[in-house]
Amino acid sequence: MPPPEEIKISWSANPPGQIGIRPREVKANTSFIVTSTDPGIVSIEFKGKSPLADGSTILPAGATFVATHPGSYKFKCHLKDASGNDHVLDPDDPNVPNGGGEMKVLPPD
Repeated sequence: MPPPEEIKISWSANPPGQIGIRPREVKANTSFIVTSTDPGIVSIEFKGKSPLADGSTILPAGATFVATHPGSYKFKCHLKDASGNDHVLDPDDPNVPNGGGEMKVLPPD
């Protein structure tokens, strides 16, 4: 089994949020993992719909998931810092252009 695709998140990236090409393209039935080197608890939250079979929209960093539903999925990036404050990067926030992230799930081969 190949290693999971990696979706890297960073608050210090420019723009902040997902690092690399957006949307990040993966084929259906491909596993992926969300990673971050930022201190605190990082997660992503798909907006409106989920690419996962069970419909989960909030995914913690460090766990592996499988994208099953083809389509485009914007997501917010969440960072809970040591003080318990939740910082959010939303791809549709006009105050943080291009913040957050997006995944595109392509049909399987």
